[in-house]
Amino acid sequence: MPFGIVLNDCNPIATNANFYVPSITSASLGASNTQIKASHVIFRPVCSSLEGLPNELSDLCLSPETTVLIRLPNWTTFAGLYKTLSSLSRPTAIIVPITQDLRHYAMLQDVHDSGPGTPTLVMELHTTVSEIFLRRYKCLKYMAVYISSPRVLKDDMFDHDAASLLNKSSLPVLLLDHEVSSLKPYSYWSSFSKPKLLPFSDMLIDPLQPLSVDMELDVYETFEKDRTKYAQYECAIEMAISDLSQTRDVINILVIGPGRGPLLSMVMKLARSFDTVVAIEKNPKCYSTLVKLCDDHHLDVELVLGDVRCLPRSKLSSFHLIISELLGSFACNEAAPEILDIFQDYSPVMIPQEFRNYVQPIYTDVLTEESSSRPYLAKLNSYFPVCEPVQVFEYLYPGHNNPSQHQICPFCREPRM
Repeated sequence: MPFGIVLNDCNPIATNANFYVPSITSASLGASNTQIKASHVIFRPVCSSLEGLPNELSDLCLSPETTVLIRLPNWTTFAGLYKTLSSLSRPTAIIVPITQDLRHYAMLQDVHDSGPGTPTLVMELHTTVSEIFLRRYKCLKYMAVYISSPRVLKDDMFDHDAASLLNKSSLPVLLLDHEVSSLKPYSYWSSFSKPKLLPFSDMLIDPLQPLSVDMELDVYETFEKDRTKYAQYECAIEMAISDLSQTRDVINILVIGPGRGPLLSMVMKLARSFDTVVAIEKNPKCYSTLVKLCDDHHLDVELVLGDVRCLPRSKLSSFHLIISELLGSFACNEAAPEILDIFQDYSPVMIPQEFRNYVQPIYTDVLTEESSSRPYLAKLNSYFPVCEPVQVFEYLYPGHNNPSQHQICPFCREPRM
């Protein structure tokens, strides 16, 4: 993204930038009728009341399309300035300081972004703030981040704070006071102003529906990049086979939904040559991959293309170890725990043996009223947790789990400081 430099009273400077924003007063322009040709200007009011502000602005020789940025004066409140500027016909923005005052932040959150014709925000970073407050301000909608004081550059957290505010999917621009801009070379500010967003940041993605839609193989490939999860699975499978081998001459193992085969590969590596292994997969797109995997291994595996719920009870009751990745979530419908509950009348060892769902309320500027009416998967770049996560559901296998899909979750109402 480009970065700009604020010019005091339109005086030129020798520092390079992508654009320049004049900082003006009505007195500095004098009686000149020459129109300032700029898309944005910072206006410093001479008056000390909201009543005189519209007249001052109307006297300026500016294009009707020029956006006027006004720093929040100490003689009024944000709500008062916001209301006054909302009544004007020209585009405006309010430069607001980032502080650790919760009431100040709450006021910004309550009244900003009311719709077309209302002032936008410019966040002024003149001192560093805590990580919690930084995440709060990042959730507001703002057009630019203004670095107004050279003093803030001396703080060890400046790079982190400024970069965090700039790394938004809305791509705010970087605005520098002319003294600040001279402290670093052009190459530094040019690189610093470029957002460093992770792939798919702030995108709302439709949840997977593996129960009703056959997923493509590249989706499974993405799943398999979770090395920590599969390392835990391998440890659990190894311990389960070791324990069962102490009491069973032959272990009957069922792998539900092996996909491209990572869990099945673990089972074939860890099971004894005389144990029996059945793998059932409903997605025909995975079947040929599983066939090749089994052909390349010495252990005989019975592959079944179908739904595990269609197996006869006599077959279901014969397994000593059942392994699956049917963890599910609130949005991805894998029919867990419904599928795994078919084993509740038997006593196999099941991996996973238990899992829990948690929910955590957050505040974010990504969602709209329309998009918040249904579940999405999202890799949010800017959000603020309102309170701690709360457990919603708990499932134990094999066991008689509560099939209810309704739960009341008590959340704390204390503000997070």
